Formats: sequence, C-alpha cells, structure tokens
Amino acid sequence: RISIDGFRTLQRDLVRKENHLHRLFRALMSEETFEGVLEEPVDEESLTAAEALKRLERAWLNEKFAPEILNTESDLIECMLEQFNQMDLNLSRLKKGDMRLIYHKLEMDRIKYVINSYLRCRLNKIEYLFTSYVGDMEIDEQLASRLSESEINYAREYVLSLKTLFDNIAVNHVPQNIRKFNASQMDTKSHLEEYVFLQALEPNRIVLEGYANEKDEEIEFETGSQHIIKYRSISSLIDSGQVNLI
Repeated sequence: RISIDGFRTLQRDLVRKENHLHRLFRALMSEETFEGVLEEPVDEESLTAAEALKRLERAWLNEKFAPEILNTESDLIECMLEQFNQMDLNLSRLKKGDMRLIYHKLEMDRIKYVINSYLRCRLNKIEYLFTSYVGDMEIDEQLASRLSESEINYAREYVLSLKTLFDNIAVNHVPQNIRKFNASQMDTKSHLEEYVFLQALEPNRIVLEGYANEKDEEIEFETGSQHIIKYRSISSLIDSGQVNLI
C-alpha cells in the first residue's frame, strides 16, 4: 500500500523524468544530432549537417517526382555514407540502453532510407529510359553529365545484359537476315510534357509557350507559392534550385 503523500511524490518524480526525456529528445532531434554527419565540404561548398540533410531530402523528392533523371548528388551521398561509418564507431562506445543511442540510430535509419530511396529511383529511371541514355553502348554527353560514374557503368551493363538475354532467347533462333538487336525500337522517352506540382523557393517569372490558345503566358512565382505546370517549362528552375517538386 502507498499513502496519498507517497503517491503524489511518485507522481512528481514521474513528471520530472518525463520532462527530462522530452528535453533530451528535443536536444537529440535538433541540429546538434547531426554533428559529424557531414564535416567535409561538398562541391567546394561548406555545409552544416542540417543543410546537408535538407539538400539531400530536396534532391530525393525532386528525383522522385521528375519525369527525367536530374543531376546527380553523388558527392553528397558518398560523403554522408563515409561519415556514417564514423558515427557507427562513436555510437558503439555508448552503453546499451543509452537514450542517445536509440535516438541517434533512429535518425540514422531515416537518413539511410532517404539515400536508398534516392538511389533506387535513379536506377529505376535508367532501366526504364535506358535507350535514352545508352545507344550502341555510347552515352549521350548531355545526359552523361547528370550521371555518376557508377551509374554510367550500370547503364552500359544493363543494356549489355538485356542484349545478351534477347540474343539467347530470341535473336539467335530467327533467320540470319533479321538477327539484329535494335535498342532504338525499344526506346521509351521521358515525358517532359507531364504536369508536376512545385513550390517556389524565391520570386520568379516564367513564360509558358503556347499555354492558352497557342499564345505565350507569363506566370509570376512568389516565395512559397505552389503551382501545377508542365515539367518542361520549369526543368531549368529545378537545376538552379529555385523551385522544389512536391
């Protein structure tokens, strides 16, 4: 049995512990949580941990909603993965059950999910649009500038594997005069005329060619405003970081 005074004392202790846990959680989820995630500059630009995460999430969402492959963020990805190894080493020094260990691991898992999803999205686009990026085993220069070296190698290996598969199951079993693997006949193009949702990050103006009654129309963006527009009209604004896809 416990007295009323004892119960109130226990209740106050529980409230103090709960408040302490909330303060600890807020501290761990603040920018200080990510100290050490990104210490090296990326693209000659020094980024804080919070800025690096924001840039990663922005690249992930833009890649997810864009109908074409965007410029790679491989430098940022590689740098963060390298820092994860150091963070794993630091976390291994904490005692089992330490609250900091739990929250740090949760946040690291979240960041790893974003990285994995970003990379999977790019590989899926390479596979779906492979003949737009690889023709006769040669990479289009403009598109190659958007891919990392590993992605270029993956695209070449994918087309070679596909050609080998088709040769083995079909091409080698048809008359000699029609034995030819023509990747261009399997071509799938990026749907640049698709409509996308976007949010403006800064004031801007764009001209939509042939928008209404085949007449050009000017649209003004305000910071934070959201729009539905054809992707082709705003693709350059994504590369320059003036809009985000949502």
